[in-house]
Amino acid sequence: MPSRRPHLVPLLIASLGATVLLGITPLPADTLTLNSGITHEGKLISETPEEVRFEVGRTTKLVRTFKRADIKSLVVTPADELALPPIRALVPTPDRLDAIDYRRMIDGAPKNFVKLFPESKYLDEVETIIATLEEEYAKVDAGGIKLGGAWITKEEIDADPYNHQAALQFSEMKELVAKTELLNALRSFDQLEKTYPDSTSYPAAIELTKKILPEHDQRLAAQLARTTKENKEREVAYGRMTPDARDSAQADFKRKLDPFLKQHAADKAAKKKWLDYHMWDLGSIGDAQQESKQESTRLARLDTQALTQRAADLKAASSLAAEEKFAEAAAKLKATGRIASGSYAEQLKDKIEAGVKEAERIAARDKAAAERAERARAREAAALAAAEAEKAGEDDNATKPIPDPRPAPEEDEPAVASAPDNTGDETGGNSEDDEDPTTFDRTGGEAKDGEGGGFGFLTLLLIILPIMGIVTFL
Repeated sequence: MPSRRPHLVPLLIASLGATVLLGITPLPADTLTLNSGITHEGKLISETPEEVRFEVGRTTKLVRTFKRADIKSLVVTPADELALPPIRALVPTPDRLDAIDYRRMIDGAPKNFVKLFPESKYLDEVETIIATLEEEYAKVDAGGIKLGGAWITKEEIDADPYNHQAALQFSEMKELVAKTELLNALRSFDQLEKTYPDSTSYPAAIELTKKILPEHDQRLAAQLARTTKENKEREVAYGRMTPDARDSAQADFKRKLDPFLKQHAADKAAKKKWLDYHMWDLGSIGDAQQESKQESTRLARLDTQALTQRAADLKAASSLAAEEKFAEAAAKLKATGRIASGSYAEQLKDKIEAGVKEAERIAARDKAAAERAERARAREAAALAAAEAEKAGEDDNATKPIPDPRPAPEEDEPAVASAPDNTGDETGGNSEDDEDPTTFDRTGGEAKDGEGGGFGFLTLLLIILPIMGIVTFL
């Protein structure tokens, strides 16, 4: 993650004047014109009908007294009007200010203006500026940041921290370019390329670097020409010196240049990019020119359109993964092509693969649970159906008549002729000769004449069968 740049308010103070931003003391803006045509800009100290005391000078202040008769005109700017321009310069605010920066701005000149000039016609304008700064302060305090004149919320930052940090680095690079600090801008690009090569800011940073390299080359060429000329002049000057003076001058030159040469050699051995060059050293200027040429060739081979599409796919894959749409994220990631080991893309790949596995595990678990629940519902349905069938059977039985447990009465038998009396009637005597020869034993078994009856046979079976069983077992 790139380090946050120093607070911007001190830089604003340096450009606008510390007394204006942190206090309210106005800059000299009064104008005194003499009859001779000479004009002095400064500050009116005091005046009387006879003379005027006026402070002149920007760095060295000098209070002079002028006679009224010698003064053609005196224009005095009101203090509130004089204090207003630096306050107006506070908005629109630059990018990447933090909460401390905003607090210093608000509590400095704007609030002091309100205290010192409560009746000023510019009061409403200053209060509007304060309200704007307070509103932006609240956004920053909530975790947001301003980039490219647009606000990014904390939620947006947390959703894609990788591209956000790359955007911060690119913003720093653009500001350095705007200030024509080209060597530092190239170093900022190198940091972005090493740390955020898969970011959406990287292709744009490549294009910006391509634009500034020619200007960087021109500066190097101009410095090389100056240094070459100065070295020749120095040699000519050495030739005009006495030996002792020449030795002393050369030793002094070497003493001043040696620290740079040692540091340059160490940085070069460490393979650092975009090394400093010295206006006295042709070697370091030549090294810088060679590096710039190599970088131009390398960047020309990069396909920024393809890199832009790749960065967009990676960002989309990251967003899908954040929404736990891992299958779609995996498909989007696959379209990005080769993934370097240890890169942001590889980390994203690992995250998506882990998400896919976890989703599959959860799906399998949910499927098994659903199958168990379905089987349980089927068992419940079967039990319910059986219970309903049983209940339906009971209802059917309830509608049938209940049978009488008593034995049914015998049907009327046909009348039987009365038995004849013992008078010896030929049709139906009751003599012993006429009895039924079949007899019944006491157990109800039927026995015929001349046989022992059923009881003896059953008894014999009950004795023989157990004996046969025991023999079979043995």
